[in-house]
Amino acid sequence: MAFLVPKVEVTVESYYSGEVAVIDNVPVGVAAVGQVMSTVGVSLTELFETALATAVQTLQTQPPAGDVSLFFVSDGRSDSPWSFSDEVEQLRQQLADLEKALKDLQ
Repeated sequence: MAFLVPKVEVTVESYYSGEVAVIDNVPVGVAAVGQVMSTVGVSLTELFETALATAVQTLQTQPPAGDVSLFFVSDGRSDSPWSFSDEVEQLRQQLADLEKALKDLQ
């Protein structure tokens, strides 16, 4: 009850346009939860954007040598070191084997 009775004024700012809106009579509990969630969401988004931009920039300048992890996306060329055609074919074969085994069980 203590978080619903006291009312506060909340200022909402658009992350993209910077527009500001003021909302009166918001329960303090709702305002606090909204503020925490907004701060965490924006902070995590900025961290992910920074990390991914750094990873992409690193991959563009220094592609990994040796075995290529499935983390990297193929460009679709079979002669590319980024191609996963062998792995995809193995997965298809494993799925076909699994389907056959399931049919045999029935």
